[in-house]
Amino acid sequence: MEKALTTKDLIIHLVEHGYRYCKPKCRTWKSVFIFRYKNSVLCILFRKNGIDIRYYEKYENGISIDEKNTISMLGGKLYKNHYNESSNLITQKIKVISNCFTNGRIMDEIIIQDGRSYLLNPEYQNIKDESKENFNKKREQLKDDKDQRGLMDYLHNDCGGYWGDGVWA
Repeated sequence: MEKALTTKDLIIHLVEHGYRYCKPKCRTWKSVFIFRYKNSVLCILFRKNGIDIRYYEKYENGISIDEKNTISMLGGKLYKNHYNESSNLITQKIKVISNCFTNGRIMDEIIIQDGRSYLLNPEYQNIKDESKENFNKKREQLKDDKDQRGLMDYLHNDCGGYWGDGVWA
């Protein structure tokens, strides 16, 4: 039985096959590996919860790499691959796509987005919404209680217990 391909193994594979490492300007991704074949460019973008692909079919511009090896990207088509609820092993999928690209072939799998974001999962969204609603209710209650205590303290302490119209507390 073959062991699963780790992210580290995938990165080593990309570098060995000519992909250039760049530090992304955008904080969404941790690292980017880029390869150009004729007029096409493939960017492999690593993030916390998945690996994305940015594909430039007929590259003209949109990628800028500065002297510090920081990359910024505009245009191209972005395809997201989430680790969560993925039907495939994402690292293996990216390895196969990257191999084909370096050999001049574009796989149909490049446009198939895999997995699902945690934020899109209805179960997690319901828990988040309930928690937010409970938090807001509790915060309003505490604010109302504080306002009420503040008013009573003001009346009792600062006004010497005077309620107005000749009435003293």
